[in-house]
Amino acid sequence: MVTRLLVALVALMLALPAGAQSALPDRVEGVDLRISIESTGRPPHPQEMILIRLRGLFRIPVTLERLQEPDIPGARMLTIGRDKWTAVMEGGLPAQLVERTVAVFPQKSGTLRIPPFVHHLTLVDKNFKQFKADVRSNALEVEVVPAPVPADTWWIAAGDLKVTETWTAPPDQLGIGQSTRRTLTFEAFGVLDDQLPPPPPMRVDGLIVFPGPVARETMIGLGPNQIRQWELPLRERSLRRPGRYKEVASDTDGPVSRVTYTWDIRPATDRAVLLPAIAIPWFDTRAGVMRTLEIGPRTVSLAASSVSAETLALEKALGIEAAAAYAPVPEGWRARVLTAGAGVLAFLVAGAGLAVLALPETLASMRRRLAERSRVRALIRSFRAAARRGDGAGARAALLHLADLGLQPDGAGRGDVVDLDRHLFGLPPGPPPDWKRLATREFFPEKDFALRPVAARGGSGIHITER
Repeated sequence: MVTRLLVALVALMLALPAGAQSALPDRVEGVDLRISIESTGRPPHPQEMILIRLRGLFRIPVTLERLQEPDIPGARMLTIGRDKWTAVMEGGLPAQLVERTVAVFPQKSGTLRIPPFVHHLTLVDKNFKQFKADVRSNALEVEVVPAPVPADTWWIAAGDLKVTETWTAPPDQLGIGQSTRRTLTFEAFGVLDDQLPPPPPMRVDGLIVFPGPVARETMIGLGPNQIRQWELPLRERSLRRPGRYKEVASDTDGPVSRVTYTWDIRPATDRAVLLPAIAIPWFDTRAGVMRTLEIGPRTVSLAASSVSAETLALEKALGIEAAAAYAPVPEGWRARVLTAGAGVLAFLVAGAGLAVLALPETLASMRRRLAERSRVRALIRSFRAAARRGDGAGARAALLHLADLGLQPDGAGRGDVVDLDRHLFGLPPGPPPDWKRLATREFFPEKDFALRPVAARGGSGIHITER
């Protein structure tokens, strides 16, 4: 008899639905859980932040709780700050209020369905007995309209977008062989860091450009209703665990993102090179209009003193247009320098006896110059050998070492260097240069070198000219 009763009981339990065996109540008297959308007065666009405000009111004691956020197909979610619990009075009776803010980013236009949030609770009834419940909020639907840009076009919808630009050295006052680093930092409100603008193109003929590492960061902006300024240092101590976002004070709730791009730029010509202007269209979610963030053009060139009047005159005779950024060295100034030099020479001749005491230093200086001369010739031979075997990287390395010593190719050689840079650094790579011409003696003539200090480098380098 007992066996038959047990079999019947097991059969009855198997006949019940699986959810009915462990189902918890989703509606509890004294508990109210609702979600709402913070309205902007217009339908949102794809990638635009939608703020969801969750509000739970408890008129009965809560001993344990866990709020579960749903998966939203076709959208990304980010919890803004922490849950805020507050003691309130509801209908003349004490109650507890919990609030949570969630940012949702729809990925496409159409109807976005937001499923209910589930609050797993352990409550105490009027008989002081604990019981569990899974209280569900209401569901929502949002109509997402298409973006006001052509399809498959990059765009950003942000509450604010700004850019900061810095240079380690003035780009229009560079010395021979000197590099400068350009840094652009984009910062926006209401977007994640991967939604920020991509790196602007920086490929221009006449420049050697090396992009640096990209730094991205997303922070949680907390409005005045979420946090007070003096609480930030205390909360920062508890956010040191991996995976936590840094929290900052903001006018309103939402993510604050930043991306930093860097480029090391060096001129490969003595001509002024113009970096084009940068225009970034973006949608202002606060005003509901399209805007354009603009960065003006920038000129990258050598300092004016790096180009002499003789060079400009020769280029003019050859039909090469002179750059407006360079001014010739005045001939009157040169004459005054020569006159002053003659006076100094006369003074040195008068003190020839004292000069004998400096003979050891003079000999040491001559030895240094001879060593520099030998190094230059070795670099030229290395350059020619690399050009003969078609080794572009080796040839460019030799050119950089020669540039550090003040030796630059002139005439048609500059065009060959530009072709070499296109072949090495172009995207896609350009055709290989004329290796045979690069390896000829006319590119860097080796007969009868004359050495003199480079004034722009304080005399640390040498020039080589043909006699």
